[in-house]
Amino acid sequence: MFNPITSQQHPLSWSESRSSAGSLVPPLHSFKPYLNVAIPFCSPQTHEWEPKIQRSLGQTIPLAAVEQALVARLTPLANPETNAAETGCTAAGLDDSMLNQVMQQLAGVILSYPAGASDAYCFNLREVVLAAGLVPNPEQIFFVEEAIAALLPELHQPKQVATATESTTLLDPDAPTALTEVVLVISAGATSTDLLLAHLPSNPYELKRSDLVLRRCSYGGNALDQDIICQLLYPLQGNWAELTDLLTPLAGEPDLEIRYQLQQKLASSDLGQQLLTQVRSLKLKLIQGDATFAWEQECYNLRQIDFHNWVMAPYLQQIHRELSLLLMQAGSSSEAIRRVICTGGTASIPAIAQSLQDKFPTAQIIQDPGLEEGAALASHQRISSGLSLLPLFPGVLDRMRHQYSELLLLRKLLEAFLNQPEQPLSSSRILQRLKEQGLNTDDCETALLNFLEGQIPTGLVPGRVSAMLFATDAHSPTKELIHLAAPLFSRQDNYLYQVVPKQRDRLWAYLQLILAHTRQTLTAPLPANLITTSAIQSLDS
Repeated sequence: MFNPITSQQHPLSWSESRSSAGSLVPPLHSFKPYLNVAIPFCSPQTHEWEPKIQRSLGQTIPLAAVEQALVARLTPLANPETNAAETGCTAAGLDDSMLNQVMQQLAGVILSYPAGASDAYCFNLREVVLAAGLVPNPEQIFFVEEAIAALLPELHQPKQVATATESTTLLDPDAPTALTEVVLVISAGATSTDLLLAHLPSNPYELKRSDLVLRRCSYGGNALDQDIICQLLYPLQGNWAELTDLLTPLAGEPDLEIRYQLQQKLASSDLGQQLLTQVRSLKLKLIQGDATFAWEQECYNLRQIDFHNWVMAPYLQQIHRELSLLLMQAGSSSEAIRRVICTGGTASIPAIAQSLQDKFPTAQIIQDPGLEEGAALASHQRISSGLSLLPLFPGVLDRMRHQYSELLLLRKLLEAFLNQPEQPLSSSRILQRLKEQGLNTDDCETALLNFLEGQIPTGLVPGRVSAMLFATDAHSPTKELIHLAAPLFSRQDNYLYQVVPKQRDRLWAYLQLILAHTRQTLTAPLPANLITTSAIQSLDS
């Protein structure tokens, strides 16, 4: 938590008994991919929540259950009748009574998301925060990319000040920044590897989104575990009856279609589940050196060099390809990089730091603690600290996306063509029609033009590959959603656009189906009233 009046940070933590994985329902494990590609709705035919996550070949769980579990985790924090001690939550520098008071007076909630996350992801998590009662309005919920959040704590060195309870972090506005010029951030967790290149201004608090370039690769720790199974373990024991004809993804590559099928097959058998459990500890051993793998009265010797050649090397090659594209996109060079920050459990693997040091020999490499030392906790602390610092760095907020989500723009576009004559219009005339309805089309023209060219908001309906995450049998309502990805407009001669009535009506009905059970209405742009220290100073003056 961050107090913009005092510039103090109060890190939150949960007791192990409350926050352990065993206390969470299964859908919370690696939930990000699901929330990124679909939005829950209640089927009018079956009166059941759709879509349903295909966790294994024989088990499905409604996507809504993931959100409900997250809501259940957060709701006690917002309940004034709940004692902070009962939630297992504590805040540095605040006693339980003060923490309870603060939680009832939150001005905003700031969440992280992976680079390139869909508007569906933001919509889903906003709904969780609103349902939990942390804040009452959607505009009070902001999003920052994880890699950007990981950078912000490095831009200013805090000083410690004593309080009545314990020391807390106070930002010193006179302290010089430790960074100069160009900084690279690699945030690699369970499901993705995000890259950020930041061109720092002389005053770090003036950092803007135009100073930042982001890229994302859909490969992380979970894919690394799969590659250990496929590249190192499966060849040793080819007679696993429950895992015959195992699909093998390309090592180091996202290869999502194959990986989704592989994950479901592994989760569908006791053997596969045991492998997934054991490979996580085996990975820690292989990072350190050679290891043994005991399985059904057999003991196999695994060499670290094989782990590096067959698993880590392809992943490192993928990182370097993405880095080259990032540097090209940013118009920068390897020599310009002065500091590299590695955060996330996967980015803590020593081989990654060594590879980056070879690529950027003059750069300082900052790496979170190794996996066995609690890298996940360290990266979470870094990112949560960066999120709380957003009021000090308001320029990094994507204000246009906060105000004009693609879902909002689609609804406005559909509204503009409901009960209207079906005649071809130019793009300028369509934009003018939206402007007459009060939409500031200058800020969101690109997204609107993309809709005219056939795109729809990412995550509104599952795509061909992401649909594999969900149950799509012949009787599943989710299977029908794939048809909603058809273009909303057809382009005529002379760049005139005509709405497709059937697609318009289907999309409109689907949006109403989603919004029938949500607190968000998508009726107007969200104000971007981020409370900053400068705003408070202006009020004080």
